[in-house]
Amino acid sequence: MNNPSVRSLETLVARYSEGPAPFLPMLHAAEADQGFLNEEALKAIAQVTGTPLAALYGTTSFYSFLRLDTRRLVGVCQGPACRLAGAEQTAQAVRRRYGIRSDGASADGQWMYRPISCPGLCDRPVAVMVDGSFLPE
Repeated sequence: MNNPSVRSLETLVARYSEGPAPFLPMLHAAEADQGFLNEEALKAIAQVTGTPLAALYGTTSFYSFLRLDTRRLVGVCQGPACRLAGAEQTAQAVRRRYGIRSDGASADGQWMYRPISCPGLCDRPVAVMVDGSFLPE
């Protein structure tokens, strides 16, 4: 997995520069390429877009679907509809299933639990995301 090249980032800048946050598609592209966002990729995106590195880290930590490490991610929606449908009980079951400790990581270090914002899947009982994909009903 290579870091996105500056040239490919410049292509993305040209494509999305009119949008409100042109670096979001770049964060997604870099994460898809590597499986997570490392410091080198974030610095390259900051350089190409002129966005402060701190703003990229802030954005990455805000969006639950962006990852800064190689651990696999599992999460449960914390939106109002899911909370009413039993999100807390589902989250407890998910944490047990993946061996997630109170610090949010599994004992083997392969999994990380993070509550997620509403993904708009309110037709399901409770939305559960594993590695960026939502489980079927």
